[in-house]
Amino acid sequence: MRTKINVYLILLLAICATSFGQDKEIENSFKNYFEYTREIPHLQLNKTTFLSGEKIWFQAYVKDQNSNKLHVNTTNLYVSIFEETGKMKDQQLIEIKNGIGRGSIAIDSSFTNKNYYIKASTNWMLNFKENNSYQQKITIVSSEKYKEEIVSTFSEEDYFEFKLFPEGGHYVTNAENTVGILLKDANNKGLQIKEGIIKNSDGEFIETFSINKFGLGKVSFYLPEDDSYSFIAELPNGIKIERKITEPRTIGVLLKTVQTTNGVEILIETNPITAALLKGKSYTLFIHNTKTYKQFNIEFNAENAKYLIALKKEDLEHGINIITLFNEEQNAISERIIYNEHQDLFFDVNINQLATSRDSIALRITNNSNDKIHLSASFLPIKTKAYRPINTIKSSFILNPYVRGQIENPEYYFNSSNENRLEELDLLLITQGWSKYSWKNIFEKLEKPTYEFENGIDIKFSLNNPLKKNHTVVVYSDANNLITEIKPGSQELLLKNSFLIKDSKFHFGLKISNNFVNKIGPSLTYSNSSITDVLKTDFIKEPNKAELEVSNFKTLTDGVSTLDEVIVKTKRVKEENSAYGFATMLTTFKMDKMVVTGGDLVLDFLSFKRFDVQITNGDIFIGKRRPDRNHSMSSGESDNYTRQLRAVRVYLDGNEITQSLWLLDGLYLNTLKSISFGQDPSQFNEVIYMYSLSAKEYSRKNSTFNEFYLPVGFSKQIEYYSPKYPSYLDQTYQNYGAIFWKPFITVNANSTYEFRVPINQQENIKMYLEGISNSGKLSTKELTFSTKKAM
Repeated sequence: MRTKINVYLILLLAICATSFGQDKEIENSFKNYFEYTREIPHLQLNKTTFLSGEKIWFQAYVKDQNSNKLHVNTTNLYVSIFEETGKMKDQQLIEIKNGIGRGSIAIDSSFTNKNYYIKASTNWMLNFKENNSYQQKITIVSSEKYKEEIVSTFSEEDYFEFKLFPEGGHYVTNAENTVGILLKDANNKGLQIKEGIIKNSDGEFIETFSINKFGLGKVSFYLPEDDSYSFIAELPNGIKIERKITEPRTIGVLLKTVQTTNGVEILIETNPITAALLKGKSYTLFIHNTKTYKQFNIEFNAENAKYLIALKKEDLEHGINIITLFNEEQNAISERIIYNEHQDLFFDVNINQLATSRDSIALRITNNSNDKIHLSASFLPIKTKAYRPINTIKSSFILNPYVRGQIENPEYYFNSSNENRLEELDLLLITQGWSKYSWKNIFEKLEKPTYEFENGIDIKFSLNNPLKKNHTVVVYSDANNLITEIKPGSQELLLKNSFLIKDSKFHFGLKISNNFVNKIGPSLTYSNSSITDVLKTDFIKEPNKAELEVSNFKTLTDGVSTLDEVIVKTKRVKEENSAYGFATMLTTFKMDKMVVTGGDLVLDFLSFKRFDVQITNGDIFIGKRRPDRNHSMSSGESDNYTRQLRAVRVYLDGNEITQSLWLLDGLYLNTLKSISFGQDPSQFNEVIYMYSLSAKEYSRKNSTFNEFYLPVGFSKQIEYYSPKYPSYLDQTYQNYGAIFWKPFITVNANSTYEFRVPINQQENIKMYLEGISNSGKLSTKELTFSTKKAM
């Protein structure tokens, strides 16, 4: 007991010493290395095993590692498909808005292999040495049997991965050592053992050990000098596997942790020889999660070989904490990863089954929090074998950014119904060894990023020569809802930070005065629209034996579109003569009833109609109509308060743009269908309603155009549809088919969201849901719904 008091006294002095600015090199290197935030992507796939002819449907989530929230600045996410050889098969550019995106990939006839890998990453991620990309193996179940089974050419023992991980990174003689144990098969699945024993170099019994269902274990033992220990695991089939510990250190320091109910105890332990050598020296204990950090000084004396720091849960960051011990020369000599559970990491939603019908069930998601949430959900048959993700959104965002290895069944560690999950998660972390962030890299000065943080893509259409005074090139694209022009005197059109759709159709027409006379085809240049990506080789694990699955279905064909499933109602502005129904209050001008030349601008028209249009340094203001065209504002009317009172509310295609009037800059009158203005009885100020021609309407109006398909751009987002399955009762559908996929579920704070799910003749339906809140909390849910009432 007296020793423990002395230990706490030593550490109290060490903690006080830290505040006087020691260890600046560690601190400054840490701040410099993590100055630039990392993007962490995650995909929820609707399945991980697919039938030929289906689509891979996915929702993308991108987190900002510094804020721990959705990355509001990320826009470009590259989703790639790789063959098992590591060769890239395909790549899509997915648009991300406020941290969320979605997409689909067709499993067509070109998918001739059984296994592929899907990867999600960004251009910005290439600046960093750590791999934070999302990767997942997918399997294609074919109607044709594969020619031959994978046959092992190795010995039976080579099927197993048997590794020992000394806590902190090394062994020290004449001290109590703790070691993590990992035993996996060729498919990265944990193995059970019949017996585990430790023997010394003379073959004498030292200790027993055990492992859990994930192939993980931990054991402590005293290691005498001039001895070496071996671990022997006997499998249920009688095979024995042996591993020796690595060479222990005679002089060294151990870093160990013990999770307690209220926090964690960090133990710095050495042997008497080392304690005498370290007398008067100072080590640094540095705790961080890449965003925040704490550091403590450990002052050694010759009397004590053990030093204890007890930290409460509130002293640690929520989630992963990395504990590193530095010697007096500021070399990282030992490291341990721990997990600090906290309720603020997660949120929950209530999901209730409402009325059912013959062909579908209705579900209601209730968000009782004060936080907006974003979800996605996959619905599969109850007997499905097709949903086996390596990671959930919880492990992708809480564990993967910090650990090096793969995690088997990560959802187990976050399911509160699993009584020993936190202890078993600690076993997992001790077998991870050092964290993903090498201190060798951290101490090297981080160079300025060379890969850009992308925001859309820049596309430039160029002509051979500048346009003459009365010449204009009109450019429109129905798929991109785009109508614009290359103006007289110019010879190019730059669409900067655009989100145009790949393979979408563009039309170009030369207009002289107000007549379209010729087709024209400009040249195209564009910024980066793909990345040279590679598949992380250690992610691919070649199995020695394979269970071959065969589909009873031939290649599936596209089926009928999904149900009109969303029940949430929203107001829709109707495009009519009478904007918002005030026909008698507003004056309307229909462009097809007027003579409109190609060069007339909307702002010029409004000014002609006596609206007070002012443009100052690019800032556009539209005020109430003047009594006559010659009236000008007095100086007293120009103050901000009076200006706000005089401002007109402006709507374009039903959306208010009063605060975004820059959208009207350069907008031509001949791109509009109608303009209505006047006094709205429900508002104090005047209003202006404008409705633009759709690209299709514009093309009908002007037919002399050249067609051009854009070879680059973002993947087109399409609504989910189910392929035509030959049968919903066949075993192939029961095991590998899909029922429904619902992305982009957004539920406001203290609100509900309702939608319908088709039954597809199933008595029970399995739902897999994932999501994140605006504050960065995470959620996963697995539920089963009965449809018997509806059958």
